[in-house]
Amino acid sequence: MEKTKTIEVFIDALRITYEDDWLGNYVEINGDSISKFPLYLALKGDVKPLKEWSEFRSMYFIDRIEILINLYKDIILNGQIEPIKIYHDMRINTGHKRASCMKLMGYKKIKAIIVNDDYKL
Repeated sequence: MEKTKTIEVFIDALRITYEDDWLGNYVEINGDSISKFPLYLALKGDVKPLKEWSEFRSMYFIDRIEILINLYKDIILNGQIEPIKIYHDMRINTGHKRASCMKLMGYKKIKAIIVNDDYKL
């Protein structure tokens, strides 16, 4: 079994990925940085993009906020436990919530594992 190597990357170098049309259109207009991501904006108090995205995906907005806040609290107490997964070009595969929380907390770097470009989101 191949051992994966954990590295540290700058949060501001990360780019968000998307699998739905709403977020694709949002990224096209607003950019793909963590600082523009609906999860990060919701943590900062601007919940409108996350609300709209939740409605598009038929997800309960309140549930998404609760999950995000609970993760934020967990990272405060325990730090980053699991590395995020990223592609070679710094697009996030998994870990958008962790990156959003840690950016708001002032982290400059985040632990990550690089995955192949064909790795499923």
